[in-house]
Amino acid sequence: MLSLDACGLRPPRTDTETPDIIRHNFESDPLVVHGRLAIFFRDLEWNTGGRIDSLSKGIHDGLRRTPNIPAVVAVGEWKNHFTVINKDGHTVTLRFWAWGKTEEDAMASLDFTFGAIHACLRWVCDGMKKAWPK
Repeated sequence: MLSLDACGLRPPRTDTETPDIIRHNFESDPLVVHGRLAIFFRDLEWNTGGRIDSLSKGIHDGLRRTPNIPAVVAVGEWKNHFTVINKDGHTVTLRFWAWGKTEEDAMASLDFTFGAIHACLRWVCDGMKKAWPK
């Protein structure tokens, strides 16, 4: 039902501008790993109407159920032109950041973040399958 596009994952680096909500977890500047995912419906027509708004809201609501960890996921949308159907639409974008004291800690936070995103997308897909006709 959903497809994922380029991740844009960046290597770990020292983060001297860590947000306050995360910064209090660390004694010094932590390492951060960040990137993005673009998510869209395989049925490209669904990306050109209100369903993309429902997808974005569902992902946002699903991620709010995730326990607090040293990570942040921002949900947004990108405009796209789907050439196959010659229509404008949107994809949902997830920008993510995960922090740790060491590279291993940052990657563990990222792994947890990916697990949370995966569980969220399964939850959203299950809800959409029940609510929307094929």
